[in-house]
Amino acid sequence: MSRPLFLILTALVSLFACKKDKPEDNSRVIAEVYGNKLTYTHMMQDLEGKLNGPDSAAIADDYVANWVRNELIYLKAQDELTAEEKDKTELLDQYYRDLLIHTFQQKLLTRNLDLNVSDEEIETYYNEHSQNFELKENIVRLIFFKLSNSTPNLNTLWYKFNTGGKANLDQITYASVNGGGNFHRDEDTWLDFNDILKEIPITTYNQESYLNNHKVIRVSDDNFTYFVQIMDFRIKNSISPLQRERDRIRRIIVNKRKSELLQQIEEQIVNDAYASDKVRIP
Repeated sequence: MSRPLFLILTALVSLFACKKDKPEDNSRVIAEVYGNKLTYTHMMQDLEGKLNGPDSAAIADDYVANWVRNELIYLKAQDELTAEEKDKTELLDQYYRDLLIHTFQQKLLTRNLDLNVSDEEIETYYNEHSQNFELKENIVRLIFFKLSNSTPNLNTLWYKFNTGGKANLDQITYASVNGGGNFHRDEDTWLDFNDILKEIPITTYNQESYLNNHKVIRVSDDNFTYFVQIMDFRIKNSISPLQRERDRIRRIIVNKRKSELLQQIEEQIVNDAYASDKVRIP
C-alpha cells in the first residue's frame, strides 16, 4: 500500500460517560482506516449488552483496535493478492448452496422427525449392539458422605450409615453439609471409579480386586472422613449397563432416523423430478 495511513481514534471514555441531557451523535466516526470509517452506531450495535459494567471503555477500546487491525490486514490482502486469488465467487456460491440445503434439511427435520424413542426400541438396540458398549474403565453405583473430622459423634453416624434408612441418611447429609463436606446419594447413577478416587482418598493398586472385596468403606484424610457404600460395579472390558447407555442409545436412534428421513425425502424429490421430465441427461 503506497498511500499514507490515516487513522483516527477518538477518546472512547466520553462515549460511555456522557451526560443524559447530551444525546450521543450516532453518526460520529470513531476510527478511520484509508477512508473506511467505523461509526459510533456500528460499534454500539456490535457491542450491544456488553457495555454496562466498569470495563466498558476498555471493551470499546479493544473493539476499535481489533477493527483497525482487521481493516488493515484486509486492505493489505486486497493490495497483495492477484485478481485470480481474490476471486472467491465459486467458493461463495458453493457455501451459499450448502447453507441453503442445510437450512432446508433442518426445516424438514423439524417438521417430520419423530423424536420419541420407546424403552423397547432402546433395549432392542442395546441387545443387538452390545459389543459397542464395552467399558473402557471400571464404573460403580454408590453413595458416599464427606464429613469434617470435627463432626460430633462420627462413630454414631458411622453406625447409622451402616444401619441405613432415609432418616439416618438425612441426618448424615445434614452433618456433611454443615461441616463443609459434600455427599452423593443417587444410587442409581453409574460413575467412573477413577473419578471417585479423585474425590475419596481410597488407596488401591488393583481396582477390580478392591471392588470385589469392599462394599462398605470408611477412610479419612487430614480434614475429612468418608463413608462409602458400593451398591454395584462393572469391570472394564465388560458390557456397560443399559441404564448408563440409555441417553446415548436414544441419540443414536434419533440420528439414524434423521439420516433415513433425509434420504427418503431427497429420493422422493429426485424421483418426482424424473417423473415430471424435469431432468435431462443427454
